[in-house]
Amino acid sequence: MRATLWLGGGLVLIALCVLGVAVGPVPLGLREVRDAVFGIGDTNAVAIVRAIRLPRLTLAVIVGSALGMAG
Repeated sequence: MRATLWLGGGLVLIALCVLGVAVGPVPLGLREVRDAVFGIGDTNAVAIVRAIRLPRLTLAVIVGSALGMAG
C-alpha cells in the first residue's frame, strides 16, 4: 500500500513537471518540449525551455521539497 502511494505521487510529480514546462505565455506541445530539452528543434522553443521554464521548474521542486521537509 505504501509503495503504491509513493509510486503514484512520483507519477503525479512527473506529470505536473511536464505540464509546468509545456504551459506558459508561449504554449508548447509535448514534442516541442521534448525536442527543446534535448536541444533540437525550434531555436525559440529551446531558448524558452532551457533558459526560462526548466530553471523555474527546478527551483519550484527544490523549494517545495524544502517546505515539505520543514513542515
